[in-house]
Amino acid sequence: MKTKWKVVIGVVAALLIFAIFIKLSSTTLTVEYATIVKKASDSISLVNEGGRPVEVTTSIDFSDLIEVGQKYWVRYEQKSWGPPYLLSIEK
Repeated sequence: MKTKWKVVIGVVAALLIFAIFIKLSSTTLTVEYATIVKKASDSISLVNEGGRPVEVTTSIDFSDLIEVGQKYWVRYEQKSWGPPYLLSIEK
């Protein structure tokens, strides 16, 4: 009888750990037409057409290639534990 409960508790614990891992690993992909309001070497601040502000991080400094006040198609992803990360940007 005790062995059966140990197995049940082990399975429930494994499922709980798996569910937590899946929740923390969720990624949201966003593509939107937005206006650049601020640029830096490691991030871009933008406002989408609905007025929602977002600061997107990047690993490449391309601040010389984009202009503040211009509109771009921005594609970024966000994991539930981190900031949004830029995937692509085009005019």
